[in-house]
Amino acid sequence: MVILYVDKPPWIRENEKYATDRGKKKTGLLVVEDHGKANGIKIQPTKPYLKFPTLGDINTSPVGYYKVKPKSSPEVVFSDNTDNPTRYLLPMKSILGGGANSQYLRFKVAARFAVLTNRTLVTTPFFLNGGHEMGFSEENMRSFESTFDVNKMEKLLPLATVDKYVHECNDKRSTVLAWDVHERYEQAREKVFEHLLGIKVPKLDQVTTWGYDNDFEDVIDDTENETCLVFSIDGKFVFRKGHVKDDIAKAVDKHLIPTKEVRMVAEYFSDKICKGESYLVYHWRNMSAEMPCYFGKETERYKCADVLKETRKVAEIASDSVVDLLKKEHIKCLYVACPLWSLEIVDILSKRMPREDIIISGDLDVPDEYKLYFEDYNLLSLVEQEIAYHAAIFISAGMSNWSDFVKERRDSEGKITFNIRELAGIPKDVDIKII
Repeated sequence: MVILYVDKPPWIRENEKYATDRGKKKTGLLVVEDHGKANGIKIQPTKPYLKFPTLGDINTSPVGYYKVKPKSSPEVVFSDNTDNPTRYLLPMKSILGGGANSQYLRFKVAARFAVLTNRTLVTTPFFLNGGHEMGFSEENMRSFESTFDVNKMEKLLPLATVDKYVHECNDKRSTVLAWDVHERYEQAREKVFEHLLGIKVPKLDQVTTWGYDNDFEDVIDDTENETCLVFSIDGKFVFRKGHVKDDIAKAVDKHLIPTKEVRMVAEYFSDKICKGESYLVYHWRNMSAEMPCYFGKETERYKCADVLKETRKVAEIASDSVVDLLKKEHIKCLYVACPLWSLEIVDILSKRMPREDIIISGDLDVPDEYKLYFEDYNLLSLVEQEIAYHAAIFISAGMSNWSDFVKERRDSEGKITFNIRELAGIPKDVDIKII
């Protein structure tokens, strides 16, 4: 295991600052001052240099998943099989827009297609949460095997590393399966796949796109004999056309799960959140305030005050609905999963229920062996998603890939999930990216 040690970044220190001993009321969680600062500390997306564990027994990933490459990485030797060549599917993600969960959902689309067409899926890397803000660079990459359970996924379909794909396909003709391609494709090809991963894929002017009116069976038939197939596709297309059966989609949802280490940490806290009793997880994300108040251009910060005023009104209504659901279902404890810049929701909720019954990550008594999972914002996100998976009821945010990823897995197992917009009392005509 390789662990990188650094000082705690400001958002971790702030989270600890706001956390109190259980049972004590907490107020004034996040006062936004100077349009973009929280209590004097400017909020930034997660940083790449936090403590980060890697699975020491897996060394087939391309360099770029470690700040410092392990000194004793064994050289991987591949054998050629010309009699029965493997047919690969390489997921190709856009590099503009979308954080880690957007990437997870697109990878899931590729996995479903790979199952449908009996292809070997290439485990391309992901980028840290907020990757679209930080830039898609080598230090921000996280390997598939440090994010998801490889052994579990391999029970559903064969997987191949990036190294294996490069060995098999870089000197062969590859074909791009695409419906919508534009300049983002070329940026991803050049900056990520060629420069960072060393993968050769066709240039934009060599890509032939399929029309949405093409028969899907023709698409499959025409690419059946392609050994190296690059999958660049609108993430919703395959499914809104009904070409992938529910059983395939559910199978992928059940097998694309976090690493056993993340699951172990989440299970530990799931048993302690409400002393073993049922709990509800509420995912809260104030997207409307993110760009003008915390990220985005300085010239847009003047909009922050008005946006926060409006979103607080909606937060009050949403909190009423959440507390009403808790009472209706006779559930005492509420776990709130939210970014640091949205912690004000805890103040609003605590006016409606005891603060000691509201839990955020900063309230948890974390053993030393688990602390690195709470000091890396990306790992914390995975842990909280797993905590949400175990909840008796999950309330998803209205517009969130983070919520969608949790919901799809829960849906595959018949667990109860509500979108916040479905709860009683929520206005249907609210045009705010918050519910």
